[in-house]
Amino acid sequence: MRFLFISLVLSILSLFDINGQMLSFQKPDYKLIQSEISNKTSNYYYPKLLNRLKKYDNSLTEKEYTYLYYGYIFQKEYNPFWNSTQMNELKEYYQKSKLEKDDLDRVIFLAKKSIEDFPFDLRQMNFLAYTYHLKGDDETAMKIANTFQGLVNAIMSTGDGQTCDNGFHVIYAGHEYVLMNIFHFNISNQSLTGDCDYISLDKNSENINELYFKLSYIVNKDLFKHKI
Repeated sequence: MRFLFISLVLSILSLFDINGQMLSFQKPDYKLIQSEISNKTSNYYYPKLLNRLKKYDNSLTEKEYTYLYYGYIFQKEYNPFWNSTQMNELKEYYQKSKLEKDDLDRVIFLAKKSIEDFPFDLRQMNFLAYTYHLKGDDETAMKIANTFQGLVNAIMSTGDGQTCDNGFHVIYAGHEYVLMNIFHFNISNQSLTGDCDYISLDKNSENINELYFKLSYIVNKDLFKHKI
């Protein structure tokens, strides 16, 4: 089963001009984020934001998604090398050409468990939204899909991906592949260069040859030592 994205891809594509360049971006201010999310009087106090994320609260703003996503690297639970314990079984469903009715509840159970373990498991979040859509629950599907899109937009608003200095900031390497799949890019080559993942792309309709991703846990290795 190919990667299925049921949210509004056009709103993500609108971040780019016809040459595939980001129209505007702002690098995360990690020190400010760390300060705000640990302040109980702040609108960005992390436990409150995370609770809203887990409820798929679509009233979250772009800035709140940014504080949620990048603030997670300062949480004790954060592991940049996390792997889903449900992934082996979920792969069986990814490989099916069609999900049967009896598959849907099991997929929902497994995807929810994975997201519970890692609230930013974007791959399973997308799969969960699609599965709810297949069950006919489009209201829940769109709530999850909009959350997925909010987090993807947060990543893509941090750079243009054209150089290491302006790379897209990610808290988890697996999110690079989520973006590759959304845009149907195929990876030709990949290597670590400094604090970036460099990805060379096969020929594509956007004429984008390469992308850089900033690895937040390397960029902020000193801050990362002081988890909240």
